[in-house]
Amino acid sequence: MYELFIKNNNPKDKQVLENKSLTENMDINIETLFNECGGYSFRNGLYRIHNPTSSLHWAILISSYFTKYKKIIPFGYDWMGRQFAIDMNRANYILMFDPATAEDFELKGSLASFHNQDLVHEREPLLAERLFNQVIMSLGIDDINYNDCAGYKVPLFLNGSETLDNYEISNMEVYWEIQCQIYIQIKNLPPGTKIDSIKIK
Repeated sequence: MYELFIKNNNPKDKQVLENKSLTENMDINIETLFNECGGYSFRNGLYRIHNPTSSLHWAILISSYFTKYKKIIPFGYDWMGRQFAIDMNRANYILMFDPATAEDFELKGSLASFHNQDLVHEREPLLAERLFNQVIMSLGIDDINYNDCAGYKVPLFLNGSETLDNYEISNMEVYWEIQCQIYIQIKNLPPGTKIDSIKIK
């Protein structure tokens, strides 16, 4: 089902698919995606696909911060650590969760069309591929590891800039934890509030 996507996105570094039995109660399209593409990194880390174990783990993590989403199945993530998931309550809706802005977005379309059309013909608007290439070049690396992302040193919601010198490679889960914990502590503060300290658990 995902031959076109795979052919056009240079897969490599397939991770071991653990606990394939976890897919037994999942949507059939997700099961097919994991069986064909799970654990792969594409285009030097531009985009990666979960395996069943990491999908379950990230469903719990995402729902703990984006609390209105309790029935999601994460299937992939990009170089900025943005997580993509299907909404189990609505067919043909894909959700994107951005730790850098603490925002969630909806994309209309099926899992197959997202991969075989959008990520083949519309990679640039969806994944900012040109910026990705600039960032890894500025960091002096060739790719981003499967469990890492290029995150902001200073978060955007703390007036961090979107310039190349504000990116660094981070473990993706650590990056999510830090970004989300900071955002929760400051989200209700009035604009212009001086922040003296942030507590990270």
